[in-house]
Amino acid sequence: MSPFRYGESQASYLTDVNDAYGGHEVDVGYYVPTDWGKANFNFGGGVTWQSKDLTDHNVGVRRNEVRSDRAFYAPDAAFIPHLDLSIIYPLTDSFAIVGTSGVEFLPAEYSDSPLIDEDYVLSGGIVLVYTF
Repeated sequence: MSPFRYGESQASYLTDVNDAYGGHEVDVGYYVPTDWGKANFNFGGGVTWQSKDLTDHNVGVRRNEVRSDRAFYAPDAAFIPHLDLSIIYPLTDSFAIVGTSGVEFLPAEYSDSPLIDEDYVLSGGIVLVYTF
């Protein structure tokens, strides 16, 4: 029996095409789709790796940005674990509501930054989709 029988693995790679900061990101995850009545749920999680350049761009503090309340900070590359949930609920043959939520658990490369006060990031959204 394959460990991927009841779900699907996903992977993505992002890069800074215009070389504004030279960063890269790789995300891998495993998600399990489930139907409950008319609603389709997709839950799972994974881990995102961010290069040192991307992490520095996001939460680093350069020497020319230092203030009395913000020290110099140059983070390393980071691994960010995450959990995700999405729900698709069809309203008609053409309309559906899609809801998404997630939590990212910030590693020390992020939480040690003087710009960050939390150890996690919660996200959520809702969209009305029209299919023609």
